[in-house]
Parts: sequence; structure tokens; C-alpha cells
Amino acid sequence: MRRMRRRSTTSGRLFCSTNGCASFLTVDPDRQLAFCEVCGYTRRLD
Repeated sequence: MRRMRRRSTTSGRLFCSTNGCASFLTVDPDRQLAFCEVCGYTRRLD
């Protein structure tokens, strides 16, 4: 998991930061949000 997180910062993809969820966030550029389809975590893009 630590390796995935390290790679995700260099690849430009956003990683879900909730505890135990190992998935990438889906970006919605119209609403300026990124969300996880697995656990429901939502993050604003600034």
C-alpha cells in the first residue's frame, strides 16, 4: 500500500486517503471534486 501511494503522487493520479481504502479517486472537473467510488470519500480540488 505504501508503494502504491508513493507511485500515485508521481503519476498524477489522486489516491484515496481514508484508512483501509486502497483505490484511486475519480475526478469530476465540472464540480471541482474528486471522489472515491469504493468508500465515498470526497475531496475538493483547489
